[in-house]
Amino acid sequence: METYIALLRGINIGKKRVKMLDLVRIFESLGLKEVQTYIQSGNIIFNSELDEGTLVECLTDKIKAHYGFDVPVMLRTGEQFRKILVNCPFTKAEIEHATKLGITGEYEAAYVSFLPSEITEQEFSSLTKYIEKGNQCTYNKREVYLLLTESIRTAKVAIHLKRLGVEGTIRNFNTINKLIEILDNRIYT
Repeated sequence: METYIALLRGINIGKKRVKMLDLVRIFESLGLKEVQTYIQSGNIIFNSELDEGTLVECLTDKIKAHYGFDVPVMLRTGEQFRKILVNCPFTKAEIEHATKLGITGEYEAAYVSFLPSEITEQEFSSLTKYIEKGNQCTYNKREVYLLLTESIRTAKVAIHLKRLGVEGTIRNFNTINKLIEILDNRIYT
């Protein structure tokens, strides 16, 4: 039995309203175990014996059937998710410095865009011209790491993530840390 984290893209903004209780029921209807949500932005932790590809397909289809619109699903195992911060290319000092320059609150300057598939160096290079002074952006396979000294809503590099050619979903380090904490408190990891 593997523990997974599903990160849904673009829900509860605009017309794509999704209730977390509905998501729990959808996940459970697929035979997924110990389903737990965290905040309203589509973070779901669960256990399953199915592989990632099968899960993404089943979840995407079931959510669309229930709501009538597409919701991209990014999936990571518990082990993969824990490595997100371990693989973080930014030092604590850099994160603190970026936070002081623009955004208040611990780690709100640091984000990860979770992608459904690996990107190449060439694909990533399409973003580099949008990295403004004071901001940093790098990647590791299926994650793009952002360190911003301005709002994520106005940072050109964040706005142009779509140039990668895949739909990802972004989480800040606070959310990532909380999901890791939830993972660490589960029986099956």
